[in-house]
Amino acid sequence: MSKRNNITYVKPQEPSFLAKLKAEIGYKEGPTVDTKRQKLEDLDQDREDYDSSEERPEREDEKPQIVVLSRGDLTADEVALEQQRIAKEEAEKPADLNQPIVFKQRVKQPKIETEDNTDKTKSKKLSDKRKKSKASSSNSKLSFNEDEEDGEAVED
Repeated sequence: MSKRNNITYVKPQEPSFLAKLKAEIGYKEGPTVDTKRQKLEDLDQDREDYDSSEERPEREDEKPQIVVLSRGDLTADEVALEQQRIAKEEAEKPADLNQPIVFKQRVKQPKIETEDNTDKTKSKKLSDKRKKSKASSSNSKLSFNEDEEDGEAVED
């Protein structure tokens, strides 16, 4: 079996003087490869949540900009109130029994973690990292005895 797939990189700890300098300046780390992957997975997840036939809810930055030019124009607050009134009327309206019943998939809500959950997940992540580091450290030790034992076995 090839051992090339088991190659990993462990980032060394940052020297203390650099950490102090960064703290004084207020330096913030840029995005890592893992955070960029997470963003891509989230975008893919959003795309998968809605079929092409379904209409996804409008995001805040995609909503039309409201401009009040004269006294009779609606303001942003009035528009929000009107949308709430329309949604309330639709919810209270009786169902049309002549139409076929169509079930829609649930829209995934962003997860809100409590402090207890974050502590548990952090401890799980730490234990997983420790297990992985122990496994990788045992695999990464150099041993020249294996080659010698193989050579002796061939000679016998």
